[in-house]
Amino acid sequence: MPRSRTSACRSLTAVEWPSVGSRSWPPVGRRRHLCNASRVDRVEESLAGEWALLDAAVRSDTSGLEQLLHPNFAERGQSGQWWTREATLDALTSEAGAYEPPEVRDVHADEVADGVVLVVYVTVRGDRSVGRSSLWMEHQGRMRIRWHQGTPLPAEQPPFSG
Repeated sequence: MPRSRTSACRSLTAVEWPSVGSRSWPPVGRRRHLCNASRVDRVEESLAGEWALLDAAVRSDTSGLEQLLHPNFAERGQSGQWWTREATLDALTSEAGAYEPPEVRDVHADEVADGVVLVVYVTVRGDRSVGRSSLWMEHQGRMRIRWHQGTPLPAEQPPFSG
């Protein structure tokens, strides 16, 4: 008797993530069914990596950051500044003592191509919101962030509905 297609599927919901201050991330998850376990694993690994990059302890650890950043990592920051991998490593490790993680909202992640995961979310600090997007790529057997962009959002920005 053939196996049911749904028996090979794995359900993915928001994973229990550590708290940042009084908030946990991701705050809301959507339940979805994926029939490819490696796809689920890549999405989960990318979300875990994104979360790690928002953690002060990880940001102060150069060797840990090097494991998360793709060798060709680049970023267009919320200020419009272009950041290379080396500049990002220097900036993150130098701010370690003063870094306060932001509130994170509207988190969505999807594998957009084989081994490529797009993560989008909003960070909030006070009255300032920034839309963020990251592209994670499989490199040497693990997911690494290849591209990140932060875009300041207007005060009345509706949540992402993708």
